[in-house]
Amino acid sequence: MNGKSWDLMKVSIIIRTCNEAEWLPFSLDSVLKQEGIDKLDIFIVDSGSSDRTLEIAKAYKEFANISTVEYTGNYLPGKSLNIGVSKALQKCPDFILILSAHCVIQEKNAISEMAKVLCSNKDVRSVYGRQLPLEFSDPIAWRDMTHLYQSESRLIEKHPTLNNAFSLYNFDSLNDHLFDNTATNLEDVLWASEEIKRGYKIFYSSDQSVSHYHGPNHSNNPDRLNTSIDVIKNNPQVFGTKVSSLKISKDDLIRIAFIRSMDEYEAIFNYVNKENTCVYCSSELKESIIKKGHSQHLIFKRLGLDSHRTIHKEYELLQNELIKKFPKKKYIISFDGSIDQRFELISEEILQTEIEKTFPDIIWPVIPDNSKRLDKPSSIGGFDGSWMRKDKAYRVLRGNGTAIKVSKMDNLSDISYSTKVISKL
Repeated sequence: MNGKSWDLMKVSIIIRTCNEAEWLPFSLDSVLKQEGIDKLDIFIVDSGSSDRTLEIAKAYKEFANISTVEYTGNYLPGKSLNIGVSKALQKCPDFILILSAHCVIQEKNAISEMAKVLCSNKDVRSVYGRQLPLEFSDPIAWRDMTHLYQSESRLIEKHPTLNNAFSLYNFDSLNDHLFDNTATNLEDVLWASEEIKRGYKIFYSSDQSVSHYHGPNHSNNPDRLNTSIDVIKNNPQVFGTKVSSLKISKDDLIRIAFIRSMDEYEAIFNYVNKENTCVYCSSELKESIIKKGHSQHLIFKRLGLDSHRTIHKEYELLQNELIKKFPKKKYIISFDGSIDQRFELISEEILQTEIEKTFPDIIWPVIPDNSKRLDKPSSIGGFDGSWMRKDKAYRVLRGNGTAIKVSKMDNLSDISYSTKVISKL
């Protein structure tokens, strides 16, 4: 079809579903309103929906040629797409549109306009459109769609970029090569990489768009993030991956416990090894600790006692002392009185591995927290817990077991207090 026009435009549309009863009617309505399509076939590949998704698809058969295909087994996005693509190719359409079940096409001529892009350039066989947030999309979706889907169309020639939530392909492109059957995520980018290897380009068209409630990154769903990172790390040549190597050793780590009472001391050191762990406390507590025979600690005197000051703010007062005593240290593992029986500590070896695998300028949780997650700091710079929500994963809870990148501790602005998931329980 490249470089040609058509007398009767035939389009096959593939929609993957799993419990999409809420969005599927909006998505199908936007498809059926498309202008300039003479023959339309819709293939719904369903992965075991338990809601009314399949009932809705059946009801729409009154208005459109819709086929439903069952996907069974462990879900893999490329494999699911290929089931639909194979069915579509049998219809010999001019174009195949892949559409997310919760995407709603905004313009009535979006598909025909995207098809014109493919027909006007023989080197372009695929085009994807813009994604727009809804008024009630969460802030992550707003941020991601604003950054990733800009108002300027562009031709992609070298670095593979594609999102198949709203993407159109000519027959030859998908007939030449399908999606990766084994990829857990980013099967569209892997497909784009192969397409570019074959000498073709990809077009991003900002003039055709869909509304997309949760956005391309699914509101940073931890499971999806972890599997996406695995795909990226396993395909460095596709994504141009570069990871800094920090070469961390135990000599780079400081262990320090923030103590405000003897009860806190006992609670912390019921779990933490006393050897090689510094203590930060008041003069009175220092005397009590020594009297109990715990003289193995290097003890830093707490400065300017303030009951309202958060643990993280204590670093500002302690920093100069740490620099003097440990000029070559780069990370702090901190502990405070919020340690209790709910937690089990992760070894320093695992901590080093996790920091080494990822990026250096983030706060690193090293204990599993089955109760609450920190979402944002309070107005005084700490965490008051009023916006914590349930989330079963490794999380930061106040200061416990947290390694903080302090850039050789000579620049407070380098300390970051954002949270980072490192593994599901």
